[in-house]
Amino acid sequence: MIGTRLQRYIFFKAVNALCMVLGIFILTILLVDVVEQLRTVGSDVNLSPFQALILSSMKLPGILEQTLPFAILVASIMTYNQLNKSSELSVIRATGQSAWQFLMPLIFLSTLLGLFAMKALNPLGASLSERFESSRNALLQQGGQRIERPRNDIFLRQGTDNSQILIHAS
Repeated sequence: MIGTRLQRYIFFKAVNALCMVLGIFILTILLVDVVEQLRTVGSDVNLSPFQALILSSMKLPGILEQTLPFAILVASIMTYNQLNKSSELSVIRATGQSAWQFLMPLIFLSTLLGLFAMKALNPLGASLSERFESSRNALLQQGGQRIERPRNDIFLRQGTDNSQILIHAS
């Protein structure tokens, strides 16, 4: 798939750009989510920043899975922009390489990351999201703010812009 030296060169430049973009995304997501956990859970319970970081890291794989396509797009733009600035892209085209030949490394990288997200990141994100909910509820119950009780009754809601119907049954 990426057999030539030139394609491997572009592939590793794209991997470096992707690592940088994902690093920035992870730091930004963690920073915002830690503040959000401190604001929401920390207002009800005495929550340390380390506990908020642990809670936020449980949500990270699920959020990262959603932002991965955008990260690949930004990394691709950065890679080809860098190749264009150093005139390497012009030299590649002058040697007779087609656009598909120098796009193939990023197509291959995107396919690999898509498979990784489907096989590893999605199941990990689902299990950690479940652990996040249970940990968050346990913290809130310790603070006495939320008591979950099993519900045996049913609420049905249906409506339009003009009217709402709410049915409650035991």
